[in-house]
Amino acid sequence: MKITKIGMVPCCLLGGLLATQSLYAQITWTDEAAGVEATTVPGTITENFDSLATGNVTSALVTPIGTLLNGAITTANEYGGAGGTGNFYVVGNNVNAGGGPTPVPGILTFNSPQSYFGMWWSAADSGINGTAGNSVTFYDGATVLATLTTAQVTAGLSSFYLGNPSGSYAGQNNTQDYVYLDFYDTGGATITSVDFNNGDASNSSGFEMDNFSILAAAPDLSGTLWLLGLGLSAVAAFGRRADKGFPG
Repeated sequence: MKITKIGMVPCCLLGGLLATQSLYAQITWTDEAAGVEATTVPGTITENFDSLATGNVTSALVTPIGTLLNGAITTANEYGGAGGTGNFYVVGNNVNAGGGPTPVPGILTFNSPQSYFGMWWSAADSGINGTAGNSVTFYDGATVLATLTTAQVTAGLSSFYLGNPSGSYAGQNNTQDYVYLDFYDTGGATITSVDFNNGDASNSSGFEMDNFSILAAAPDLSGTLWLLGLGLSAVAAFGRRADKGFPG
């Protein structure tokens, strides 16, 4: 079952039940069911990194959905790699372009503007070494649409999302969430690029991701009825936050 999160929805549409969540600007998102590692949105184009050479991304890496800078392509382990096999993309963990302790954001610039972006956010780090942990920032050109942290995107998840769900790594690293997220821009702008920040000043951890997806043709998400449904679903999502299984 998907849990719909709320980005920016006018109060009038929700009958006063929720205030406008301007913190997330124009970006809204849904969580795929626990254990799902690829989008269920139809008509998407996906980069799973399996055909790419492993190693640091030290120059522009062109993929079918866009161009990557920084980070690295690495083989599956307990922290990432959908299905427990193949490759995944990671930022941090001493794989930045400089090789030093200062993390450099990974940057994905789309081949064309998008209204949808999906990703498997695995081993979600929150508050690593006193920092905010992993985060993503969405841009429309030079304009920041939203920055979302691990704590924000995992706030409503149940304990079923904790731990690697894949193959021989199933059950490992069971204090961190593994979730596929479908992000949408609903404010009339488009997403032209995404930055991925590790958020660990010591750069001793990583921000692991897989199965980047975009839509060949973006859906029309601007209708009032869709926004009303999004808002009502968000009410239910906030009510489920108590289900979150935080390790002691």
